[in-house]
Amino acid sequence: MRVKVETIANYLIVITSVTCMLLLGFRFLANPGTGIKSAAQGYRPGDKLTLNEVPVDFSKAPQTLLLVMSSQCRFCTASMPFYHDLLKTTSTMSKQTRVVAGGLLEKPASLQTYLNEYDLRVDEIVTIPAGKTKFQVTPTILLIDASGTIKGVWTGMLDTEQAQRDVVKVMTTGRT
Repeated sequence: MRVKVETIANYLIVITSVTCMLLLGFRFLANPGTGIKSAAQGYRPGDKLTLNEVPVDFSKAPQTLLLVMSSQCRFCTASMPFYHDLLKTTSTMSKQTRVVAGGLLEKPASLQTYLNEYDLRVDEIVTIPAGKTKFQVTPTILLIDASGTIKGVWTGMLDTEQAQRDVVKVMTTGRT
């Protein structure tokens, strides 16, 4: 009797393991945008953004600073002091640089309320359709020239003076 119970238990373990492997395999085959490969597919300097990806007319200024965020993102909220300092530093370039806040799947009114709460003033607020972009995380900062070409990308929470200097350096020199 003891042998039968152990045999049945072993069969159940094997069946469960095979089922789990098949389910995981089907998940990755059905949705190839997941997994390790997709993490490397974010935006990079030199990529070109289209209106289909981000509904912003980049030709309105020589360069656009795009702040991709969500009011539900705790790292975005923690980044607000950094954004204030960055926008103060870049205010001398205000004629050259537009600042746009883009909310992933968030309506402009909701994002405006969030920005007002932290007294962050931007030139435009847009909703970014998540399914049409390569944004992986919020917050993300992109510096984009008038043709829609990305000059710089910074992802995640930035809070150091060095990170701010890096963003400003790319804004002023165009080089990373």
